[in-house]
This record gives sequence, C-alpha cells and structure tokens, in this order.
Amino acid sequence: MATGANHPSLLDSEPILQRVVATESSTIDGKLEALRNRFKERLTEITARNKGDINVMETRLATQMEHIIQMMDPNKQILSMN
Repeated sequence: MATGANHPSLLDSEPILQRVVATESSTIDGKLEALRNRFKERLTEITARNKGDINVMETRLATQMEHIIQMMDPNKQILSMN
C-alpha cells in the first residue's frame, strides 16, 4: 500500500510539475529580462537628456561670464564669440 509522497499518482505527476515550474521560471526570467531592458533604455534616455541640459547650462554660463568680463574690461575677450 502506497502512502504519502510515494503514492503512484504523485510520482506520475512529478514530470508535469517540473515542466510547470520550468515554464513559470522561464516566464519570470523573460519578464525580468524585459523589465531590465526597459530600465536600461530609460536610464540611457535620462542620461542623454541630462548631458544635453548640462551642455545648455555650460553655454549659458560661458555667455554670462563673457558678458561680465566685457563689462569689467571691454578690450579683454576670453571666450570666442561666434
């Protein structure tokens, strides 16, 4: 007489359970990979935007510095004006 974990119906279902677990694991891995890729993409977008913002700020600062220098000494020009 088979009892508990040794019951034939449980032993027969073990490969099915392994396939279900493997499928679930694969699905979760796929979802995690997709999520990781989305976060990576978003981080790249944010980084590019931040670099653009920094370039704009640097340009504005350089223009303001040039203006201050011109006010102090109109004959002195440190930055090239285009």
